[in-house]
Amino acid sequence: MSSAKSREDVYEKLRRKMDNFGIGLPKSKEIAKFLKRLYTEEEAGVLSNFNIPYMDSRTVEDFSKATGLDKAKVKTVFRGLLKRGMIYRNRSRRTGTEYYSLLPMIPGAFEAYFADPRVPKKDKAEAAEWVERYYSEGFGHEIGSSKYPWARVIPVDKNFAPQVEVLPFERVNEYIKNASSVAVMNCACRVANNGCDRPVEVCLTFGKFADWVVDTGVGHYIEKSEAQKILDSCEKKGLVHTTNNSQEDVTFVCNCCTCCCGILRGLSLMRNPRAFAKSNYQPVIDYQECKKCRSCVRICPFKALTFHFGHKSDLSDEKVVFNSDLCIGCGLCASACPNDVIKLVKVKDEVPEVRGKDAWMKVRNNRLH
Repeated sequence: MSSAKSREDVYEKLRRKMDNFGIGLPKSKEIAKFLKRLYTEEEAGVLSNFNIPYMDSRTVEDFSKATGLDKAKVKTVFRGLLKRGMIYRNRSRRTGTEYYSLLPMIPGAFEAYFADPRVPKKDKAEAAEWVERYYSEGFGHEIGSSKYPWARVIPVDKNFAPQVEVLPFERVNEYIKNASSVAVMNCACRVANNGCDRPVEVCLTFGKFADWVVDTGVGHYIEKSEAQKILDSCEKKGLVHTTNNSQEDVTFVCNCCTCCCGILRGLSLMRNPRAFAKSNYQPVIDYQECKKCRSCVRICPFKALTFHFGHKSDLSDEKVVFNSDLCIGCGLCASACPNDVIKLVKVKDEVPEVRGKDAWMKVRNNRLH
């Protein structure tokens, strides 16, 4: 039986490997407890032989040769981890070859654990306390520690001004249309925080990432038409579309709230301007046609729209006031306007990295701490 010291060393070694990712994993008592919840000592020891999460991808045979571990043991450990969504598997559609890699904490192990419907609620509730303490006391800043944000807001795919050129990476509907497969899973943030009554089964995944979600039992495939319905429903409930910050290799679209979401809370709670990349768009209101119904004010997640109550007797000075500094460019205001008097206009031309791998390396190489 190994000593307590050696067990700590195994989990600490694993944490350091996960810390190599674009989103680091700082040392703390809370994360040490969570790692022990996620992995057995044997699993942690095996996984700590990987290098950068997602980037270091190997077959069972290659992993066995590189580490000197018995091939049968590696296969058994990998298969056990896969059943719980605690290792990433990328299967080549051309050859069928299976490649495995270490998951980062986010996006990866955190989502797989809290989104998994098989994990007992009491276990999730206990782990959620550790994770929330970790997030609010510092990890929330770690998620936004890079000058190149790992996540970005995608505007609602409607109500663009006629003259605006909307690029493919800015159209959320294109992700669904072009995906080889689509799966849905529970929102891990909403499960962990239990902070609002918004829908839970709304996190969309695409392509090989969707295949992994289904293979692990964390989510299930859906038709593209159903994915579109989920997006439409989330927009009506005031949820913001977010994704990874690249033009291609988009693996997910989260539908986020400011009370639970680790991405949006980086700004709403932690006040970190690097928490995510805002979209290239902001709303313009046709004040001549505005009916002052305040639908836009009620749905705006960051209170960028407020209502100016009139001082004049005839209330002619009443209007919706827009604060561009607070706007994240989600487009919910335009989508919610029943009179179609809000249009989205392009206010900047920020273009993310093309490939997902290059984007993650840029996140990693531009970390400030």
